[in-house]
Amino acid sequence: MSVAAIQTFVKEFIEEKRERHIKRFKGEKEFVVPEPSVLEALAATGLRSIRYAKEICGIGSITINDLEPQAVDAINKNLEFNGLTEPKVKANLGDAW
Repeated sequence: MSVAAIQTFVKEFIEEKRERHIKRFKGEKEFVVPEPSVLEALAATGLRSIRYAKEICGIGSITINDLEPQAVDAINKNLEFNGLTEPKVKANLGDAW
């Protein structure tokens, strides 16, 4: 469900930005497609974020966060195994505040 929800959001977000750009610049300036960012604050192994990175077109970057150092180690191993690198996908050790 979260993949479908984010896919829909990204599609609508880009279309809304495109419409605003057309109204504002009336074709005088090229439209640059925005790339929204995703934060998974309590990621554990990061598998959900890896699915986001592999399955959702149009995402600019994904920050995969967890408070536990072991979880961040697992995230980094999973990122490497799946061929995902910075700057698109980044593991972060920190509190979700």
